Amino acid sequence: MSQKRPSWLSPNFSKTFYDSQTLSDEDILLLTGKHWLNDNMINFYFLYLENEKYKEHQNEYCFMAPSVSFWVSMIEDEQDIKAALDPLKVQEKQLIFIPINDNTDIEAVNGGGSHWSLVVFERKNNQQEGKCKFYYFDSGGAMNKRAAQKCIEKMAPHFGDCGALDVKLVVKDAPQQNNGYDCGVYVAAMSDYIAEHGVSDSNIDKVITPSFVTQLRKDMLDLVEKKTKEN
Repeated sequence: MSQKRPSWLSPNFSKTFYDSQTLSDEDILLLTGKHWLNDNMINFYFLYLENEKYKEHQNEYCFMAPSVSFWVSMIEDEQDIKAALDPLKVQEKQLIFIPINDNTDIEAVNGGGSHWSLVVFERKNNQQEGKCKFYYFDSGGAMNKRAAQKCIEKMAPHFGDCGALDVKLVVKDAPQQNNGYDCGVYVAAMSDYIAEHGVSDSNIDKVITPSFVTQLRKDMLDLVEKKTKEN
């Protein structure tokens, strides 16, 4: 699956997208072969979902930057956690997409760890609708479940009143990767699918196949090129 450097991508490429995420040529080249995606590439795609594809749901959806979920998992001070989450207006959102990484090295913010998975928080507005829940989707079985549980236990007190809150992860059937490098692309694909179809849709593992993920990797590269030429 390895590809040559795209003709439009210069060796010293550096550009900021959506006013907040800077990508270098090294970030973008991760899309061209059998490479593990870093925080920057996942956040770029999350910003695309939030600001373009699901723009009409910006008041309901939050696509959390990997740097935020990682930072929360690393710190203990409640005021610091609050400061990280409050700007995202998490108390108001109906669906919150939380990328989880197994990195435990606070010095390795971008590119640390070995596996990505996804937690989706679904808000219920009253007791009759049921409990607010955290759903766990992992293309590698349950490799990050412990890291995910630790992270949501820190976040949950800051998510506001939603009738009732179940802090125990609900493990969902997720599409499974067949290699050691596509986990980040699976997080991107699952987030997009759930944003469109909801957490209860049972076809996610039928739609998001290895070939689907291979194509999404190419589509993400095309998206970066498109956004580069737009500006």
